[in-house]
Amino acid sequence: MFRFIIQTKVIINVAHKQLTLLSLKQAGELVRSKKVSPVEIVQETIEVADEKNKSINFYISKFADRALEQAKKAESEILNGNYKGIMHGMPVSVKDIINIKNEPTTCASGININNIAKENAEIINNLEDSGAIIIGKENMHSLAYGSTGDVSYFGAVKNPLNTTRIAGGSSAGSAASVASNASFASVGSDTGGSIRIPAACCGVVGMKPSFGLVSRSGTVSLSSTLDTLGPITKNVEDNFTMLNAMLSKNQKLGESTVFKSSDIFQKNYTIGVPRNYTNEIIDDDIAEKYEETIAALKSSGFKIKHIDLPFMQEFDAAQSVIFAAEVYESLEKAIFETPEKIEMEVRNRLLEGLFIKAEDYIKMQRVRHLAIETYKTLFSGIDVILTPSLCVFPGRIGEREIELNGKPVNIRNVYSRLFKVSNLTGFPALSVPRKSVFTNGFLHSYQLIGLPYDEKTLYEIAYILEQI
Repeated sequence: MFRFIIQTKVIINVAHKQLTLLSLKQAGELVRSKKVSPVEIVQETIEVADEKNKSINFYISKFADRALEQAKKAESEILNGNYKGIMHGMPVSVKDIINIKNEPTTCASGININNIAKENAEIINNLEDSGAIIIGKENMHSLAYGSTGDVSYFGAVKNPLNTTRIAGGSSAGSAASVASNASFASVGSDTGGSIRIPAACCGVVGMKPSFGLVSRSGTVSLSSTLDTLGPITKNVEDNFTMLNAMLSKNQKLGESTVFKSSDIFQKNYTIGVPRNYTNEIIDDDIAEKYEETIAALKSSGFKIKHIDLPFMQEFDAAQSVIFAAEVYESLEKAIFETPEKIEMEVRNRLLEGLFIKAEDYIKMQRVRHLAIETYKTLFSGIDVILTPSLCVFPGRIGEREIELNGKPVNIRNVYSRLFKVSNLTGFPALSVPRKSVFTNGFLHSYQLIGLPYDEKTLYEIAYILEQI
């Protein structure tokens, strides 16, 4: 058995490495080469999760017994020559809007405490078909309606980089668990930045794929025309691997051979850098590091082209109206039947949708079509758009007004400011940290926006960006 191999050959090295500190790919390679057992990896991940969860509060449910049984099964499959790929035996987690048969799907809200799923979500079946092991469901901003991650029936999720600060929302637990090495990867959802905000806050990689690429069957819907599921991981290559595992067989992105620097630079990618909007509301230090990052990308061999982002105020308003109207429609029954079970901050936001007229919703859908056509035109002559991920650094837990360049600003839209247009258009967008650039312990992260169903280009450029 693998455990015997570990004890006789590599136990000292593994102990020094600590398995959960490895990337998904590194751990998967150890399993593939039979140097480490999935049982060892799952056991250590559960131990780290139990320890870290006490201070960070990222998990709602943990499936330790079932995960260990699945790890034993994976070990047996691999020993018998039935190796499924890099995800085989890897412990991952999912946001608690995703159904797992016979388990609660709470959405971190009191209205769903007794909601037991009858079937797996399609994405769970896809992950398990790849060999992945689901070890738990993640805490989140209640009902997925908030950008801070500190409003939840189960208590606030804290940032692993600084536990006095927010982890970001709404997929707070997903990002925090990955950043804490308590899962090798996680699935979040993104309606107005809810994967990319926490990924940026916690210094990990978060992808909002093209709208419709990842199945949402068997998940709780917040906004039917904006919601997207996507992966959160430690690095870019792991993110590509996790997204592939989330997809059905006829949608796979291909092999991860895209991660070769020589191949990437041969493609002569051009990066579009906005001259407006991104620099209007932004922390001075973030703006400075953004300019340094643009210069570093140019020095690395990428072409830089300055562009203008037209109608951004109108596009922002359209996303906000559509979001509010669709969320209200999704939760109207709960708002009136059990309002006391909805946290006040979330309830107040939900009620905003009550006052949106049908004609306003339809007008904003027309603006959405304008946004899609506008962004398609923007990509003439460029391959991706680059922006900072966040305009400000993560605020303190419970804080609703933060300081920006010495002046107070409300957090309501500032965290999602640079993200919402990608949900409106359905274009893919990836948040990736530069591993070498910090301010007060927080990594600086950058967003890459691409054309629909061209996630590979985002990954290729992000692979270089995270290393420069």
